[in-house]
Amino acid sequence: MPWVAKRLGVGTDAKPAPPALLEIQASRPLRSELLSFLIEPASAVAGSRIADLPFPEDASILLVIRGDDPIAARGATVLQAGDHVYLFCKPEDRPLLDLLFGQEEER
Repeated sequence: MPWVAKRLGVGTDAKPAPPALLEIQASRPLRSELLSFLIEPASAVAGSRIADLPFPEDASILLVIRGDDPIAARGATVLQAGDHVYLFCKPEDRPLLDLLFGQEEER
């Protein structure tokens, strides 16, 4: 549908769906969250190296998807607009991560 809308010149604000879905299955409840974000051009983290981000101590980027390619999250990895980022955090870290990355993707 996005292709048809583009051909017809009809705009859409729909964000692209994440190309991969990650989940963690645990034998008991974990006090943590798995989040996914689409990096927007205006996002605070767009153009930043992972090592330079003010990440909470217990938060970590698990995976970056760029186009159709999974990229291992390393300190030197530069986050680009259009990247889908999956991260792991404690619930109390969520406000800072929302501030850095923007609105979480719907899964």
